[in-house]
Amino acid sequence: MPTKKKQNKSLLKKLNFHSRKTQSLTTVLVFALLGGGLLIYRGFAATVATYFNYTNRNLSYSATGGCKVLPFQDTSGKAGVWVINTNCVGAKAGSAATFSTVGGNVSAAQVGHSYQICAWLKGVGTVSLSLGQTGRGGGAPGYPVNFPNYSSYCISGLTATSTGAIGGSATVSPGSYLNVSSLELIDLGSVVSGTPAPAK
Repeated sequence: MPTKKKQNKSLLKKLNFHSRKTQSLTTVLVFALLGGGLLIYRGFAATVATYFNYTNRNLSYSATGGCKVLPFQDTSGKAGVWVINTNCVGAKAGSAATFSTVGGNVSAAQVGHSYQICAWLKGVGTVSLSLGQTGRGGGAPGYPVNFPNYSSYCISGLTATSTGAIGGSATVSPGSYLNVSSLELIDLGSVVSGTPAPAK
């Protein structure tokens, strides 16, 4: 025990808060902690998500060639969730089932925010996603999915440059058998300042 008391005294003597060296070190430490806290806050900042699905009547869908789409009530997971069964098994090349968001919009407060689009799917197949705003945007090539339960596949990278319409789409390729639950458009917040997305 006496040894510990001596160590504590020597440690307190070394931390002389009247010396410039200790004051400088303390200032640097405080700023490092505040900066780290800000980065953590930005990482967990609130995002705003809008769901486009059959129930909300804000998801358009169509099929071409040998693909077939059929809304039904899936009770395998959450009871009574309406999804769209997409059957492109045996469909010829060039066939597809397409799902698009309806009514996505960027407000003045959301200009400069980064956006992401996700498709909630169950089953096996190939899906390509795209995300765009008023004549600009991009997409990702077909991505193979094998989801035994509803899971999301997402792409991001679009920054809103003006107010107005914004949206995304998912295209299901031949050979796929998937249930499409919804498309999710996510406002990730400001790219420059890291400010959280505004609450709805």
